[in-house]
Amino acid sequence: MKRVPTLADVAQAAGVSKSAASKAINDRTDVSAATVAKVKAAVDQLGYVVKTRSAATDVVALWVVIDGLGNYYSPQVLEGIVLEAEESGAVAVVSQRQGGPHARRPGSPAWMADAAGKGAQAFILVATDVTAATISAAEQADVPLVVLDPVMRLSSGVATVGATNFRGGVEATEHLVGLGHTRIAFIGANPRSHAGGDRLAGYHDALRRAGIAPDPDLVVPGHFHTEDGLSAEDLLRRPNRPTAIFCGSDSVALGVYEACHRLGLRVPEDVSVVGFDDGLGADVATPHLTTVRQPLEQMGRLAVRTAVAAVVGGGPLAPPLEVATKLIVRDSTAPPAQRD
Repeated sequence: MKRVPTLADVAQAAGVSKSAASKAINDRTDVSAATVAKVKAAVDQLGYVVKTRSAATDVVALWVVIDGLGNYYSPQVLEGIVLEAEESGAVAVVSQRQGGPHARRPGSPAWMADAAGKGAQAFILVATDVTAATISAAEQADVPLVVLDPVMRLSSGVATVGATNFRGGVEATEHLVGLGHTRIAFIGANPRSHAGGDRLAGYHDALRRAGIAPDPDLVVPGHFHTEDGLSAEDLLRRPNRPTAIFCGSDSVALGVYEACHRLGLRVPEDVSVVGFDDGLGADVATPHLTTVRQPLEQMGRLAVRTAVAAVVGGGPLAPPLEVATKLIVRDSTAPPAQRD
């Protein structure tokens, strides 16, 4: 089966950059007549199908895949995506990653090919696995790809939006050390993920700089879910239990709250707890949760701006973007209690 020509093929045949080819195809005025002529000739030669937006609506179609909505993270990210799409003259078609058969589940290469055929003009993948096949599928479809909070580290050619996870891990741990804690656990994050690995590295860095040797027995990996927080029961049953727990997400922190409740331990009198996200519910939990704030709505907005700019402007995608985290101190942390 003959491969469908892409914008990269057109650019190569015309001897120009992909950005210049896109500008010529979209009748931009900031490209020379000679370049336009070469690109048009390459389009005709290769049989490249030019993707156009509706002249009547001028709407950019963004196809969004989000890992799931049953947490304190996703709703705020999605709110930013939807609001920015509306303000940018775009429409967001949202799917959950869990849905559908595995081969064609949202975000898979087969799904991306189908979506491109149905008019998708940019993909935004939120906290999902992105493989070389995923990136290749977007390139073959000539559809810009933006990844928000990538699970794994991606090549420099992929546009990403994330937060300063390492710095957030440092700030959370420094806060607990500053209160006098020395046995600080880290639970609930996937250390092999981009975000989880950076948060764990920040935790380790802050401990070492405080002269505290990291204890691998106090690190319990997970997947940022509430169920991961329940694993704190095992840690808290130990004779030399941790006096503070830094959680990979707010959802994990609420699981830790439940674990403490089951064991008759009080937060923060017996155990200090820090979350990560400052998602919905952090400021109404009992006690109100100290957490590292990710500007989740802003991250969603930045992903949309990046995608729309690539569609409308025809230029290269923006370099990786990181927005600053901030420690929000509430009621779930305190100095460690004196033990008999």
